[in-house]
Amino acid sequence: MQQKNDAAPTPKVSAKIDSFVPISTGVETMNRLNEDELYELHFRVCVAAVAEGFPHIPVAHIIEPPRGRFDAILARQIVLHILVARFGLVRTRVGALMGRKRTQVNNAVYKVDERLEDPEFAKRYIRWAERTEELYLDELAEVA
Repeated sequence: MQQKNDAAPTPKVSAKIDSFVPISTGVETMNRLNEDELYELHFRVCVAAVAEGFPHIPVAHIIEPPRGRFDAILARQIVLHILVARFGLVRTRVGALMGRKRTQVNNAVYKVDERLEDPEFAKRYIRWAERTEELYLDELAEVA
């Protein structure tokens, strides 16, 4: 007998990886008033900024880290933290963007908060967050 699943389906992350468009591609057609497009832009610039700090990790592994790749898992946690803490995006929507549940987003935010107590990590985090904000503002300026 099958159990009924009432949970909302989460988007396939592999679809996100396949459709990941680098920033500056198709931005000129973006609607700045469309919340979905703004969330997508936040996501793209955040992944791009964190990927600069982890050049040995392919973008696909930041979005969906392979089992046992702790550096890729950390990179994804940083992306989630920046989206929530720096941009103030809703955790449920951020989770859906990356194919994660809200509780997984909460866990990532908690883990990065713990790591921010280390001054060396905090310095790097600030660079990633500032770079994300720079990329975001640059992309919005292109649309305007």
